Amino acid sequence: ITTTEAELTLLSPGVAAGHISCGTYFSGVSAAGSGDFVSALRKFSSGRSPANMCAEAAYVATHVLARALNSSERFDARSVVSAANRVEFLAPQGGVHLDARNNHCYLWCRIARTTPNNDFELLYESDGPSAPDPYMIEAGTSHESALADR
Repeated sequence: ITTTEAELTLLSPGVAAGHISCGTYFSGVSAAGSGDFVSALRKFSSGRSPANMCAEAAYVATHVLARALNSSERFDARSVVSAANRVEFLAPQGGVHLDARNNHCYLWCRIARTTPNNDFELLYESDGPSAPDPYMIEAGTSHESALADR
Protein backbone atom coordinates (compact mmCIF):
# COMPACT_ATOMS: atom_id res chain seq x y z
CA ILE A 1 0.00 0.00 0.00
CA THR A 2 1.33 3.40 -0.91
CA THR A 3 0.80 6.13 1.62
CA THR A 4 1.33 9.79 0.79
CA GLU A 5 1.56 13.02 2.74
CA ALA A 6 -2.16 13.53 2.04
CA GLU A 7 -3.12 10.46 4.07
CA LEU A 8 -0.63 11.26 6.84
CA THR A 9 -2.34 14.60 7.51
CA LEU A 10 -5.47 12.64 8.48
CA LEU A 11 -3.71 10.43 11.04
CA SER A 12 -2.74 11.11 14.62
CA PRO A 13 1.03 11.60 14.97
CA GLY A 14 2.91 8.34 15.30
CA VAL A 15 0.09 6.04 14.17
CA ALA A 16 1.87 5.19 10.93
CA ALA A 17 5.44 5.46 12.26
CA GLY A 18 7.69 2.97 10.51
CA HIS A 19 5.36 2.43 7.52
CA ILE A 20 7.34 1.94 4.31
CA SER A 21 6.10 3.64 1.17
CA CYS A 22 7.41 3.52 -2.39
CA GLY A 23 6.80 6.26 -4.90
CA THR A 24 8.19 8.68 -7.39
CA TYR A 25 7.98 11.75 -5.18
CA PHE A 26 7.87 12.74 -1.52
CA SER A 27 7.55 16.38 -0.44
CA GLY A 28 11.04 16.38 1.10
CA VAL A 29 12.74 15.54 -2.21
CA SER A 30 15.43 18.08 -3.04
CA ALA A 31 15.16 17.89 -6.85
CA ALA A 32 15.43 21.24 -8.63
CA GLY A 33 11.72 21.46 -9.55
CA SER A 34 10.37 20.44 -6.15
CA GLY A 35 10.45 23.79 -4.34
CA ASP A 36 8.47 25.63 -7.02
CA PHE A 37 5.90 22.81 -7.13
CA VAL A 38 5.43 22.79 -3.34
CA SER A 39 5.03 26.60 -3.30
CA ALA A 40 2.58 26.60 -6.22
CA LEU A 41 0.48 23.80 -4.71
CA ARG A 42 0.42 25.52 -1.32
CA LYS A 43 -0.77 28.75 -2.97
CA PHE A 44 -3.31 26.99 -5.22
CA SER A 45 -4.84 25.00 -2.34
CA SER A 46 -4.52 27.79 0.27
CA GLY A 47 -2.25 25.45 2.23
CA ARG A 48 -4.90 22.72 2.55
CA SER A 49 -3.24 20.15 0.29
CA PRO A 50 0.23 18.82 1.05
CA ALA A 51 2.58 18.09 -1.81
CA ASN A 52 2.47 14.36 -2.57
CA MET A 53 3.10 11.90 -5.38
CA CYS A 54 -0.50 11.97 -6.64
CA ALA A 55 -0.53 15.76 -6.98
CA GLU A 56 2.94 15.59 -8.55
CA ALA A 57 1.74 13.00 -11.10
CA ALA A 58 -1.13 15.28 -12.14
CA TYR A 59 1.30 18.20 -12.37
CA VAL A 60 3.67 16.18 -14.59
CA ALA A 61 0.86 14.94 -16.86
CA THR A 62 -0.51 18.47 -17.27
CA HIS A 63 2.90 19.92 -18.13
CA VAL A 64 3.78 17.13 -20.56
CA LEU A 65 0.44 17.56 -22.34
CA ALA A 66 0.75 21.36 -22.43
CA ARG A 67 4.25 21.15 -23.88
CA ALA A 68 3.15 18.53 -26.40
CA LEU A 69 0.21 20.67 -27.51
CA ASN A 70 2.46 23.72 -27.75
CA SER A 71 5.00 21.95 -29.96
CA SER A 72 2.62 19.86 -32.06
CA GLU A 73 1.96 21.08 -35.57
CA ARG A 74 -1.52 19.53 -35.52
CA PHE A 75 -3.95 18.67 -32.74
CA ASP A 76 -5.00 15.16 -33.75
CA ALA A 77 -4.17 12.38 -31.28
CA ARG A 78 -1.32 10.88 -33.30
CA SER A 79 0.46 14.24 -33.65
CA VAL A 80 0.04 15.14 -29.98
CA VAL A 81 1.28 11.73 -28.80
CA SER A 82 4.27 12.03 -31.13
CA ALA A 83 5.03 15.48 -29.70
CA ALA A 84 4.62 14.20 -26.12
CA ASN A 85 7.24 11.55 -26.80
CA ARG A 86 9.74 14.35 -27.47
CA VAL A 87 9.00 16.30 -24.27
CA GLU A 88 11.67 16.37 -21.58
CA PHE A 89 10.47 17.98 -18.36
CA LEU A 90 12.20 18.90 -15.10
CA ALA A 91 9.47 17.60 -12.82
CA PRO A 92 9.40 17.96 -9.03
CA GLN A 93 10.73 14.38 -8.81
CA GLY A 94 13.56 15.16 -11.26
CA GLY A 95 13.85 14.96 -15.04
CA VAL A 96 11.22 12.83 -16.76
CA HIS A 97 10.38 11.91 -20.33
CA LEU A 98 8.14 9.46 -22.15
CA ASP A 99 9.14 6.14 -23.67
CA ALA A 100 7.95 6.18 -27.29
CA ARG A 101 7.51 2.38 -27.21
CA ASN A 102 4.69 2.47 -24.64
CA ASN A 103 3.86 6.17 -23.99
CA HIS A 104 4.67 5.87 -20.27
CA CYS A 105 7.08 8.11 -18.36
CA TYR A 106 10.56 7.33 -17.17
CA LEU A 107 10.14 8.01 -13.42
CA TRP A 108 12.30 8.18 -10.32
CA CYS A 109 12.09 5.47 -7.69
CA ARG A 110 12.11 6.37 -3.99
CA ILE A 111 11.43 4.43 -0.83
CA ALA A 112 10.67 6.21 2.42
CA ARG A 113 9.66 5.41 5.99
CA THR A 114 7.06 7.35 7.97
CA THR A 115 8.43 9.11 11.05
CA PRO A 116 6.61 9.59 14.39
CA ASN A 117 5.93 13.20 13.26
CA ASN A 118 4.06 11.97 10.14
CA ASP A 119 6.84 12.99 7.78
CA PHE A 120 8.81 10.76 5.43
CA GLU A 121 12.44 9.77 5.90
CA LEU A 122 13.95 8.93 2.52
CA LEU A 123 15.65 5.50 2.59
CA TYR A 124 16.43 5.01 -1.08
CA GLU A 125 16.52 7.16 -4.21
CA SER A 126 17.41 5.94 -7.68
CA ASP A 127 20.31 7.57 -9.50
CA GLY A 128 17.99 8.60 -12.31
CA PRO A 129 14.61 7.86 -13.81
CA SER A 130 13.75 4.22 -14.42
CA ALA A 131 12.41 2.93 -17.71
CA PRO A 132 8.68 2.30 -17.61
CA ASP A 133 7.56 -1.32 -17.49
CA PRO A 134 3.77 -1.00 -17.55
CA TYR A 135 3.20 -4.60 -18.61
CA MET A 136 5.63 -6.16 -16.09
CA ILE A 137 7.80 -7.60 -18.86
CA GLU A 138 11.06 -6.85 -17.04
CA ALA A 139 9.75 -7.07 -13.45
CA GLY A 140 12.26 -7.97 -10.80
CA THR A 141 15.35 -6.65 -12.54
CA SER A 142 16.00 -3.15 -11.26
CA HIS A 143 16.02 -2.02 -7.60
CA GLU A 144 15.94 -5.09 -5.34
CA SER A 145 19.70 -5.24 -4.77
CA ALA A 146 19.83 -1.59 -3.70
CA LEU A 147 17.71 -2.39 -0.64
CA ALA A 148 19.51 -5.57 0.30
CA ASP A 149 22.21 -3.62 2.13
CA ARG A 150 19.79 -1.60 4.30
